[in-house]
Amino acid sequence: MSKKYTTCLLAPGFKTAELDLTPGQPVSCGDRKIMLAGGFPSLFPDTVFPLSVTLQLNRDLSAMPESMLEEIARAELGRYNRATVKNFRVDPSFVVCVIAADSERLEGFIDTYGGILEIESLLLEDDHPGHAQVTAVEIAERTSGYEIAATVRAPVDLQACTYCGSCGTACPEDCISPALRFDYHRCTFCRECEKVCEENAIDIYGVEKKTIHAPAIIVLGDVKLDLPEERSGIYSETRLAEYFKTLSAMEVEEALQCNNARCHFSGRLGAGCNLCYEQCPAGAIRRDGDGVHVDSLLCTECGTCVAVCPTGAIDYHRFSDDSFIDYFSTLSLNAADALVLGHSDTLHRYWWREKDRSSKNMLFLEYPRIEALSLFHFLHLFSRGARQVVLLVDPRSNLDASCCREAERAGRLLESLFGVADLVRFCSTEELRMFAAPAQRQTIDHVQQQPSVNRRQRLVDLLLDGYRHSGKEITLGREDGAFGTVFCDSSRCTHCFACLNECKVGALRAGDEAHSLLFDAGLCVGCGICVRICPEDALKLGNETVLGPAWLNPIELSRAEPMLCKQCGKEFGTRKGFEKVMKILNSRHMADKGHFEYCDTCRVVKLFESHEQPL
Repeated sequence: MSKKYTTCLLAPGFKTAELDLTPGQPVSCGDRKIMLAGGFPSLFPDTVFPLSVTLQLNRDLSAMPESMLEEIARAELGRYNRATVKNFRVDPSFVVCVIAADSERLEGFIDTYGGILEIESLLLEDDHPGHAQVTAVEIAERTSGYEIAATVRAPVDLQACTYCGSCGTACPEDCISPALRFDYHRCTFCRECEKVCEENAIDIYGVEKKTIHAPAIIVLGDVKLDLPEERSGIYSETRLAEYFKTLSAMEVEEALQCNNARCHFSGRLGAGCNLCYEQCPAGAIRRDGDGVHVDSLLCTECGTCVAVCPTGAIDYHRFSDDSFIDYFSTLSLNAADALVLGHSDTLHRYWWREKDRSSKNMLFLEYPRIEALSLFHFLHLFSRGARQVVLLVDPRSNLDASCCREAERAGRLLESLFGVADLVRFCSTEELRMFAAPAQRQTIDHVQQQPSVNRRQRLVDLLLDGYRHSGKEITLGREDGAFGTVFCDSSRCTHCFACLNECKVGALRAGDEAHSLLFDAGLCVGCGICVRICPEDALKLGNETVLGPAWLNPIELSRAEPMLCKQCGKEFGTRKGFEKVMKILNSRHMADKGHFEYCDTCRVVKLFESHEQPL
């Protein structure tokens, strides 16, 4: 009796089906309108409906009822529908700036590759009639590559020159060629050429600026340059093969992007949270005046930036934070001994070896990049009842350090609150076969969270639930994540609220009709932008916080005395703000300052009265 591939179909009802399949060919189910099926996309490409690795593993390896499988199927369909990964095609640019100090080496490169590449050449130190005489080069990173500003010798104004030949005759060193090129290795700067030029067309110290925009730079030989911090597009002669690999059309997916409305790096100030930039191993994080950007051409989707981002500004669009919460809103994890998360290929290998063996009480979930899991994700799974979170890893690959760090952070927090230190466990496929279920654990009640709330607020909700259940106060430092505390010198604060403009997560906010400055201790990510922007130097930043009563309600950092209109009594600012304005005006020796003691309406009236002329 022949065996067939057995899977589950959501069409729109839920059923089990046996199919005749050919590896490498799309899954076909006749005329049925399939919305989703269990299967492996890598084995059956170009199938018109989604194939769920999660559904296939839970059907074959978990002893769960069909009703639970249907819940998983519908959760998987919702996940695929919510994935918003944009695709675009990038055609290669053959423009390249080549910088050398040796004319022979530069000419050899141009002879070899000039018919393929659009070469902008810069020759330093050496002299060659075919290249500009460059004295200095400055390289700056730009969104589309690099901007190269070169200082080029320009001793002759060709618009003014009449080519009379007087300079060539007058030069005692014979360092001016018929092509009006100066040999500065021989020139003694005697300026005889300038003296005989009746058109004033010669300035032997003359230079001009040349700007080149190029997506890549090739440096030939030993050239002394000040290179920008981001050098992924700068190649040496030994790395030419890497450069030529970039000269092909690419289909690019924007799986990771930064929402700068949530990001705590200020492009305007060039300061703030730098965690994603510091941790990205591929150099794919770019910063400019508009904020943080993910270069999808360089991004390897390692997930490191997602895991370390404290506000969720960088999200993984294949499985976003909102989708993650929605996925587990109906699935309870209490009944399973473990939740196993892994890449589709790793899960496929485990299925290949285990599908005919005795099943364990596990729930499997295909997660595109377990390295993108953060402290928030692990605590949310704990709140949903997870007894053990198993991250299935391939022993042949190196697990990113950020994933281990986030798992360790979750372990430290849960151990401090509940005595649970090993919520997250890393296993190879071999180790998973020997898995032993942990004892039943206490969990925190699930908090229904709104999709519009940022990751930081969700994390605070989870930590506060843990504090309420355990009653234990714990200190959170930099090693536990992005935590900090803002202190304010109320004697200096003028309540200008400049700090509020950059605090995207809302840790600082105004209260009581702008009479007070409030601080939400749990929301602070310790970026320090508020300290940087405060014009009165009233704010200071501490590198730790205490999870406890201070997190339950906002802390009042400073309270202002209102400024009341001298005429009508209406409030129109703060007393400190008024005193600061008066101090500035006094320093400028303004004579009439009395009208500033009135609100906008009364001030206009007073100004008109002071200018009225008697009849």
